[in-house]
Amino acid sequence: DGYPDITFTAGEEDVGVVIEIKRCEPQDKLRYAQAALRQIEEKHYADGLTDFGCSRFWGIGIAFSGRTCAVVIKALQPNH
Repeated sequence: DGYPDITFTAGEEDVGVVIEIKRCEPQDKLRYAQAALRQIEEKHYADGLTDFGCSRFWGIGIAFSGRTCAVVIKALQPNH
């Protein structure tokens, strides 16, 4: 259902990570970071990592404004 900003696997471990990044106004950082994490879940970005042998997944939503950011992290359950 689309493409995340960054995905990677953790070497020999079975861990996959999906990162979505948003730019926003300073007062909106937490809200946008949460929206980025929802986008990861709603668009099923972690699903493609099962092809690389991953069975555990983390979603990371990042929102930045200037030199500061907000980060939210959640364990994901992909739809197989």
